[in-house]
Amino acid sequence: SAVSPQTFQSISEHFCQIIIILLRHANLVQYLGMCCTEQEDSIVVNLLVEHVGGSNLGAVLRARDPVPVDRLRHYATQLLSVLDYLHSNSVVHKVLSANRVLLDSHGNLRLTDYSIAKRLGTPVNDFPVTV
Repeated sequence: SAVSPQTFQSISEHFCQIIIILLRHANLVQYLGMCCTEQEDSIVVNLLVEHVGGSNLGAVLRARDPVPVDRLRHYATQLLSVLDYLHSNSVVHKVLSANRVLLDSHGNLRLTDYSIAKRLGTPVNDFPVTV
C-alpha cells in the first residue's frame, strides 16, 4: 500500500531525529532522548539535550578583549573536528553561526541548535539529514 506524503514526511522527520540522537562527539551537545505527545492529529516529538553552562562563541568574539591566537586555534580545531564528524555521518548543520556554538565550563566548544530539514519524495535510504 502507498504511503501518503504527510505520512512519509512524518516518518522521515522521526527517522532524522533518531539519527541525531545517536550521534556522539565531544564537541557536540548530546541528545539524551525524546518524549512524544499527541496533539490533535499529530505527534509532537520533544528532544531532550544536555545542559551546557557557559557562554557562546559569538559573545566571546564580540568581547572587548581580543581572543588569544592559541585559543582561536583551539576553537577552530574543535569546530572542524565536530563538523568533520557530522559530515562523515551525512549530517549537515543548516545554520552555523558563532551564537550556535556554546562554550562549556572548561572552554571547549559544543555545537548546538539543531533543526531538521523537511524533504518530500526522497527515498528513506537516500534521505539526507540536516541539522
